[in-house]
Amino acid sequence: MEQTEKGLKYKMQHVGDILVDSVETMLEEWKKSLKGVCLTYEIHSLKARKRKVICRIGERIVSVRKTDATVSSISTDDEAIKYFSEFDKIEERLEASIAERESRVDRWRFINECAE
Repeated sequence: MEQTEKGLKYKMQHVGDILVDSVETMLEEWKKSLKGVCLTYEIHSLKARKRKVICRIGERIVSVRKTDATVSSISTDDEAIKYFSEFDKIEERLEASIAERESRVDRWRFINECAE
C-alpha cells in the first residue's frame, strides 16, 4: 500500500511533466504524418507539372520540325533546351520525393510487422 501511495504521490507531483511528454510525443507523430501527406501532395503536383512540360516539349518539337525538318535543330533551339532543363529538374525532385516517401512507408511497414 505504501508503494502505491508513493507512486501516486510521484505521479501527482509530476503530472505536468507527464502531460508535456505526452503532448510532445503526439506532436512528433503528427509532424511525421503531416510530412508524409506533404510528400504525397508534392509528388502529385510534380507529376502534373511533368506532364505539362512534356506537352510543351512535344509542341515545341513539332513547331521546330515545321520550320526546319532536321532533328539537329532541336538541340540548338533555346526554348526546347529550357523545357528539357525544366523537365530534368522536375524529374530529379520527383525521384527524391518518391524515394523519401518510400523510405517512410518502409519504416512504418517494419514497425507494423514488429508490432504483430
